[in-house]
Amino acid sequence: VYRARLHDGREVALKVQRPGIRDSLGLDWGAAVLACQLYCSVSKTVNDYSLIVDTVAKGVQDELDYHNEAANADEFAKRHAFLPFVSSPGWIPEYTGPKGSARVLCLDWYPGRAPSELSQDERR
Repeated sequence: VYRARLHDGREVALKVQRPGIRDSLGLDWGAAVLACQLYCSVSKTVNDYSLIVDTVAKGVQDELDYHNEAANADEFAKRHAFLPFVSSPGWIPEYTGPKGSARVLCLDWYPGRAPSELSQDERR
């Protein structure tokens, strides 16, 4: 995630996908399924661990769909609007790539602090 400034002066967060990440995910997914199948055949277990691999890979794949991620952020904001202490950054569609192939997600910059910057009292 990168911090940037738009031409109108707004600070934004840009989430940029690495080139080839979808292909890499597909290869990793296939290798993990094969490893699970091999383990199941060698250990004679009745558990099908490839279902766990499929679930995790599907979740990661969904995270690579930036329009889906933006829709989830919108839904989160709507569902928690009644809580004054909960907020989330909005997304900026005009600076996010096209649906189905977006490689950049543009969000309002949301200031915060790393956990290591919090005092002991704030960490509790």
